[in-house]
Amino acid sequence: MLIIGGVVAFLAVWIVLQTMSGFMGRKMVESMMEGAVNGEADVDMNDDGTMDITTKEGTFSTGRSVSKEWPKDVPVYARASVTYSTSASPTEGKSGLALMLATDDSGADVQSFYETTLKSEGWTLTNTLKGGGSVIMTAEKDGRQLSLVISEADGKTGITLGVEGSL
Repeated sequence: MLIIGGVVAFLAVWIVLQTMSGFMGRKMVESMMEGAVNGEADVDMNDDGTMDITTKEGTFSTGRSVSKEWPKDVPVYARASVTYSTSASPTEGKSGLALMLATDDSGADVQSFYETTLKSEGWTLTNTLKGGGSVIMTAEKDGRQLSLVISEADGKTGITLGVEGSL
């Protein structure tokens, strides 16, 4: 009976540790990152896979979903998945957001979508450069700058959007 009780207790502790390991692992990484900068940053790794960093210079967030701060007038390509997102709000300088997407659609289809949709949202396209299987576009609106890179490789099209300015 004592052996069975010990095994049950061991299993109960093991299950609790397994359940908490994600939380404990995140807390350990947060602590290590904060210690690496002598405690001058507050690092929060969240359950949803996002990470928020706050320092005296500003804030930085990263994840794998469209940020809630993402401007409504900068379209996210509907048939693409988010591979990376970030936002930065420095105490000095311009704030910015970046979003990386991947789709099976062609680069030409993606380019056509953004040319049409950005114009309809009031953006002024300022430059378009093509070369090496990539297209780089820039646009401006209301004191904000948008950069867009479309690149094709291995049957996939990568889309990188960056918005800088008053968000």
